[in-house]
Amino acid sequence: MNSIKQLCYDFQNVIPNAHFIIELLESVLNSSFMTFDGKYFQQIFGLIMGTNVAPILTNIYMAMLENELKAKCKTDPKLIWPILFKRY
Repeated sequence: MNSIKQLCYDFQNVIPNAHFIIELLESVLNSSFMTFDGKYFQQIFGLIMGTNVAPILTNIYMAMLENELKAKCKTDPKLIWPILFKRY
């Protein structure tokens, strides 16, 4: 959630309702219920697979993680960014 908040705040001029989007995401993440074997469960850590927002949040998180890794590789001479990098 911290990564998503940072992204929204970084692009506030492009995302006019950043605070509202963050509130909606927190609501989705904090009230995640699922059923299994006829019983109801509340997810307390991570995202529920199959929710509509899961792929979006995962892609945003991975993009930010990649940018962090690229920046770290540029500043640390021991780390070399791979010649070929793929993400599915």
